[in-house]
Amino acid sequence: MLQGARRVMAGALVEHISVGVTQRGFSLRPLFQLGRLALRYYNSHEMIPGMTKAELIERLNAGPKFVLLDVRNPSEVQQGAIPSSRNVPLPLLLKLPAAQDWEHAFPDVELPGLNEEIVVYCQAGVRSEMAAQHLRSLGFKNVINYRGSWADWSAN
Repeated sequence: MLQGARRVMAGALVEHISVGVTQRGFSLRPLFQLGRLALRYYNSHEMIPGMTKAELIERLNAGPKFVLLDVRNPSEVQQGAIPSSRNVPLPLLLKLPAAQDWEHAFPDVELPGLNEEIVVYCQAGVRSEMAAQHLRSLGFKNVINYRGSWADWSAN
């Protein structure tokens, strides 16, 4: 008789399985069944605040007192961009080891202050979340993710 075990990604044992070989083939029988597992997800990153399209429009109409970063690739930016945004492609941003290296990496984009409000967006909100986390790790304290991003902005 062969025995095996199934495991979930976190490594918790779910059940043992007994495999019996018969003349007709094989059969699978549970040796025992564990109860329900309670899995918890722990995130070491702080939550990045979000902003809606309506909030962004209101803020832009009031006169931008924040930096708006578009972390899409230049080819995506050619399709259009939110007014007053500055393009800082995510792959280049993630290579930035420290805020002091900003001017070398992005000579055409003025370095935001560490306490200045920065709103980031991409195509659908995933890359902008990564960018926001990275900016936080560089010491920028007031970073907001426009989660709707370009897909939301360009709709209607």
